[in-house]
Amino acid sequence: MEVFRLALQIDSRIAYSHHYLAFNLDWLAEHPEEVERHYREAIKLQRGHPWWWWSRWFAYLATRGRFRDARQAWRDALDEFSLGGDESSRWLYLSLHRWVARWLLHWSELDFAENVLNAIPAEIAETTQQQFLLPVRPRPGCRGNGGTPISAGLVGDYRQHAFSTGPGTNWG
Repeated sequence: MEVFRLALQIDSRIAYSHHYLAFNLDWLAEHPEEVERHYREAIKLQRGHPWWWWSRWFAYLATRGRFRDARQAWRDALDEFSLGGDESSRWLYLSLHRWVARWLLHWSELDFAENVLNAIPAEIAETTQQQFLLPVRPRPGCRGNGGTPISAGLVGDYRQHAFSTGPGTNWG
């Protein structure tokens, strides 16, 4: 983390340094006020980067249980990007929607996750089916819209993927 602090001392206008300082502090679950400040600064400096800035900022908020703020961050991200159903938007759906939906499923926010996934145009979702697979397991006791328990088999298994740990999973 010191390398990112040093980089910011040299030039505080580098979004990459703000982002990765926040990301590493988030990973260690240390200094939440600093995490938030640096994620916000990274977004301010490079608003058009969906994965590093918006999806990780969103993940931080969701991991901290701040789902109201996460919903606002989602709306802000969508407002920032011009989304269409053309192939040029495909990278954005893979870089933003996929990661946001994975975090929402991880935290059993099923309705919100469904809204995120339904925002992906059918023609893009169909051509990238394998890339939109969401290998996460809902938290124990997770239930779908009809109250039916969700089976881990429906959305994959942590043991096959490195998604059970990550930034913010240590916040207590």
